Amino acid sequence: MNLPWAQADIEVLIPHAAPMCLLDRVLSFDAEAILCEADSHRRTDHPLRGPEGVHWVHALEYGAQAAAVHGALLARAEDAAPNAGFIASVRSLRRQGPGAWLDQGVGPLRVRARRLMGGSGGFIYEIEVSVASSCRVVGRVSVMAPRGCS
Repeated sequence: MNLPWAQADIEVLIPHAAPMCLLDRVLSFDAEAILCEADSHRRTDHPLRGPEGVHWVHALEYGAQAAAVHGALLARAEDAAPNAGFIASVRSLRRQGPGAWLDQGVGPLRVRARRLMGGSGGFIYEIEVSVASSCRVVGRVSVMAPRGCS
């Protein structure tokens, strides 16, 4: 896999297209984790933007999309079709550092998803989303991926 991957490559792997495909680039990937970047938090047509901007809680969607891309890449490496995943639970989602708005930071969002455990029916990922010296969001996402769903 030649990196970085662009948004068009990402859209092939997940069930989101622009503008809801929030990730712009895959920077690195291995069996354990993925690192992505996004500039979409600064777009005026951001689908999750409210009157004041893109709230930090929406970092969850960035992390979930990174986890989905990671899972799809792992399936592809095993010559298997990826299963559709559904967020089953979110744990310990919290903001660290200043700033409640993702779009007020300077620079791209850095989005990491690290698989903590997983099997045929689901996965648990630790996610981290940060923007320069501003808002940093961390948490865990449980994803159910039942066989036969696509």
